[in-house]
Amino acid sequence: MMTHDSGSARLIGHTATTIVNVTRQRLRRTALAALCALPLLASSADSQATVPVGSPKCGSAAGTTLAAGRRARLYSVSTRGPRAESSPESVRVLGCLYGPRPPLELGASSYTQAGSRDPTKGRINPEVVALAAPVAAYSTSFQGIDFNRNWVVVRDLRSGAVLTVAAADPEVGVEPVSALTDIAVARSGAVAWISNGRSLGGSRRGSEVGVAAPGGSAEVLDEGAGIDPESLQLKDGSLTWTDEGAPRSAPIP
Repeated sequence: MMTHDSGSARLIGHTATTIVNVTRQRLRRTALAALCALPLLASSADSQATVPVGSPKCGSAAGTTLAAGRRARLYSVSTRGPRAESSPESVRVLGCLYGPRPPLELGASSYTQAGSRDPTKGRINPEVVALAAPVAAYSTSFQGIDFNRNWVVVRDLRSGAVLTVAAADPEVGVEPVSALTDIAVARSGAVAWISNGRSLGGSRRGSEVGVAAPGGSAEVLDEGAGIDPESLQLKDGSLTWTDEGAPRSAPIP
């Protein structure tokens, strides 16, 4: 009996040991699988964190793109008054950042009396705009009797805030008529431009290269009839343009 009982005990002990070992192996495999899964979960979380929130669109697809980059776009939309067949066509200029923010209307090409008092409400020229996200720069003007006035305006596309407004008319004497022909802007809000004009009351003509720091007044960098009206470039904080066929440069403030 004692021998039989001892053999049974050994059998039971062996079986119990086998069950424990199998259980340990299963626990090790489960723990190993869990450890292997952790980097995958972390990688998935990181990738989800880098996915941009909101729509990647920026404004109306039907609009005409004036300037665009990886983060923002400037575009124009043509509109007419209530009597389309008799109303002159007007162009609205808008800017937006890619994402959920709605477009910001910068201005329109139609005449407004408010432009005589507020340069930001002047007549916008959709052909003279610049973009350095999140800021945009453009020219506005007001037409009077035998004269006009021109400004450069810099806006923050995130908030709509006006960062810079600067007069941009070259000195040409009495009854001046002028226009901006080129513009460049830095992300800081500093802006540069080329403008040219003439005097209706005389024969004087002139062009100038101007610059303004954010919130600052205009400073003339160069003037003369030999300035190439569309030669302005901004790269690595340096402005370049051409005068009498020769390159000129200056740091942007």
